[in-house]
Amino acid sequence: MKFVTRPIQDKVSHLVVKFQQPQCGLKVSNYPVTASQKSVLEVPIERKPIDLGMNDLAKKNTFLGALEPYHNCDNDALASRVKGTCSVAQKYQNASHIFSKESLVYHCRYFKLNYYPPDHFLSVLRKSKPAINVRESGEAYFNNNFNLDTNFHGDMDLVQKRAAYLFRNSPSFLPKQYAVYRRRNRMFVRERMVEEWCRLKGSEAVNETIADLRSEHGTQYLDDAGRTKPGIAKDGLYVYQVLIFPDRQNHRELGEHIRKSVRRVAYLQWDEFLRSKGNDKSWVQLANDRVRLDVLNKQLAQSELPFIVTRASSSFERGNLDDTDGTNI
Repeated sequence: MKFVTRPIQDKVSHLVVKFQQPQCGLKVSNYPVTASQKSVLEVPIERKPIDLGMNDLAKKNTFLGALEPYHNCDNDALASRVKGTCSVAQKYQNASHIFSKESLVYHCRYFKLNYYPPDHFLSVLRKSKPAINVRESGEAYFNNNFNLDTNFHGDMDLVQKRAAYLFRNSPSFLPKQYAVYRRRNRMFVRERMVEEWCRLKGSEAVNETIADLRSEHGTQYLDDAGRTKPGIAKDGLYVYQVLIFPDRQNHRELGEHIRKSVRRVAYLQWDEFLRSKGNDKSWVQLANDRVRLDVLNKQLAQSELPFIVTRASSSFERGNLDDTDGTNI
């Protein structure tokens, strides 16, 4: 599979995906979403969730045992439909340092949430509506559960720093070192996020967007510009950077913070949220303008992914590709 790109003269900010013939071994569900694709609420489940029980090591480890009871595999069905975005795009973002401080919309002691609207290049390559990426970061030894005296009124930050120093050579005290708990953490976040997203009529808004029911007065869930109204859950990519894992002590509080984060995004005012200081373009447009499509598409080709990214109104020369129309995301 070969294609040739030339420098793009017209720096159009709107990006689209062009599909090729499917490659062997790549599931259709791993493709970027299309304009007509429905939300996760209406996507069929491909497989039954796997129940990951505690292994012998966890049963003998009281620290790991505290992480067990919060998870319920019966709630995995909806969460298992939620996917992330193309890993090539994520690696490209990190390598090219295309970050926007405006995307950070929620921050608490448990996690940070960066939200990327559907037009952002990361979200253009998302695999579901909505898409979620859960990352484990931070060094929360013992998951920040310290058996301190009830009269302790000191600085918890100092306690955490001291623990990090004392156990710096003992990574087994970090829950993120265990694959089973990384998966459970991701499912925990996905379950509560998508439940709140559906409660805030995110699926209905996606359906109205597909039907293109916009009018000068808007619709039930969309404004006159075809964007979700304040209070309606937004489609796009939600990136959670988890600092502390859910466990028996914090899972209720953590779950409520996740729901609050979805509500925070839902009530964002589009014009205010997208505004970039000192520039007529939005921060999403500025991020898209920085994407070198020749580099990104080369990396997609090297990963044998059957699609490329183009700009909506640019001349794009390519060879050995099927004639397929660009799909607006």
